[in-house]
Amino acid sequence: MKKRRKYASGSITVLLSLVMSTVLILTTACTELSRTALIKAQMVADCQNAMASILAEYNRPLLERYDIFGMDGAYGGTSFNSKKMEDRMKEYMAGLRGESGIALGYGEEKLTTDNYGFLTDKCGSEVRAQAITFMKKAYGLDILGSVADIPGITRDYEDNEEEVREVASNDLGEEAGGILSSIRSMRNMGVLQAIMGFSPEVSTAKTRRGMLLSNRRSDLFKNSGVLSGSFTDKMLFQEYIMKKFANYVNTPKNEANNPHTLKYEVEYIICGHEEDKENLAETAKKLVHIREVANFLYIQTDEAKKGEAELVATAICMLLLMPELIEVVKEIILAGWAYAESICDVRTLLRGGKVPLIKTAASWKTGLFDIVNPTGSGVLRTNEGLDYGTYLRVLLFMENEADKTGRALDIMELNIKATQGYANFGMDNCIFGFGMTGAFTINHIFGGLGRSKLDYRGAISYEMLEKR
Repeated sequence: MKKRRKYASGSITVLLSLVMSTVLILTTACTELSRTALIKAQMVADCQNAMASILAEYNRPLLERYDIFGMDGAYGGTSFNSKKMEDRMKEYMAGLRGESGIALGYGEEKLTTDNYGFLTDKCGSEVRAQAITFMKKAYGLDILGSVADIPGITRDYEDNEEEVREVASNDLGEEAGGILSSIRSMRNMGVLQAIMGFSPEVSTAKTRRGMLLSNRRSDLFKNSGVLSGSFTDKMLFQEYIMKKFANYVNTPKNEANNPHTLKYEVEYIICGHEEDKENLAETAKKLVHIREVANFLYIQTDEAKKGEAELVATAICMLLLMPELIEVVKEIILAGWAYAESICDVRTLLRGGKVPLIKTAASWKTGLFDIVNPTGSGVLRTNEGLDYGTYLRVLLFMENEADKTGRALDIMELNIKATQGYANFGMDNCIFGFGMTGAFTINHIFGGLGRSKLDYRGAISYEMLEKR
């Protein structure tokens, strides 16, 4: 009986040992599987955090001045440095692995970065996208999703897009154009000199064409088709330019932390010359042309002014014994009068005044004999009409989208280069996103499985971070 009891006790022990061994094996297997899953999740989180940490090294002046996120991949140098970026990634990954502890630790075999998205890609489309997003938030369009009731960007303007372009670029017809050509041939004074007679203070700031991004990397801004977008987006980018860049009427203060290489930045975006004076002169010429068209069309409807011009034309032709030229001389006089009025209009705009798009007898400022000396006509202040900024919007609207974007990036780069500590800054070295490939190893603790490999492939951008 005692032997039988000992045999029974031994069988239970063996049974329990088998059960416990099975349970222990299952437990360690489940533990190792859970640990592996946790390590994989931790590895993915660490990779994403490391990539986010890279983008967190954004250029501060670019964000503070222009609300554009961009990470300088040159790290203060003159060319993009992918190795430096990979080294920074490894540093971040090492720090994050150290925080994970031994239980969730993993090793790194290989880590590379690729698929860089540069701010200058596709004619600077990323800069445009960020600028448009900024303006939508500024106007509340990210919530409203409409351009209604926004100053300077109304649906009425969208509905009349072609009409605005026609008014801005309208010509006077073949006959009147010939008359105006005759008037222009008699002008011995430059437009800017005539306009700026009231003040000699014109900026002498200039840059070198070789320093301009759009010249240095002209290949980046050739395919303007990639910038095609909605009318609303085009108007929002135009408003961004007016908000973030200086012009003649809104000349900036040149502070140490807010330098301006060129003072007339919007005029540069419109004209593209290296000197402020050249950009202002060409902008003034374009404005004179717009005003000249409108003024000539109006003066043809003013019978009183036509009568004055006809009286003078008759006197001149009678003295010359050429009465058959009275009508021609009258039109020349009217064209010259419209030109003198246009000089006065642009002078008013540059003084911060307003000028109606279509004149009336009350808003006409010059007399007939101001044709002889357009610089002598004064400036009439009025609260009616369009200001200098509105006319700049018309000129911006007529410019090629790729040219506008490229020149806007020129100004950004020039101004940040002029900021202390950023002399080597280049917009073409700034990235807004990139991809990462990593190979990692896990040292298994249980089950004698040794090592296993984990691969990771991911990408990140500022847009993705904003949506998190």
